[in-house]
Amino acid sequence: MTSTDTLPPSEVAAMFRRLEDLHWHCQQRVTSRHDQAIVLVTACIEEGIVTGRHIVGTVASMGFKPRHVGKLLHDNIGNLWQRDGERFYITLPPLN
Repeated sequence: MTSTDTLPPSEVAAMFRRLEDLHWHCQQRVTSRHDQAIVLVTACIEEGIVTGRHIVGTVASMGFKPRHVGKLLHDNIGNLWQRDGERFYITLPPLN
């Protein structure tokens, strides 16, 4: 787990650039906004942004509705990601 509070500013900036680049690539592929949000939530978790509040805030900062992101995050627990007892999100491994 990573907290952006403990990362040097240059690493935080690089992480957000990667997320913004991913968002741009999703838009170029004409994926739905819903699918883009799923990709971005997954990328946030993989980048170490693992609390619901931070995930929602990060994805919302890219133009998504916070309510939609929060619902998507909650509705896909056990499907695309898991939430542990401390309420941190982790991605589920791919099925073989």
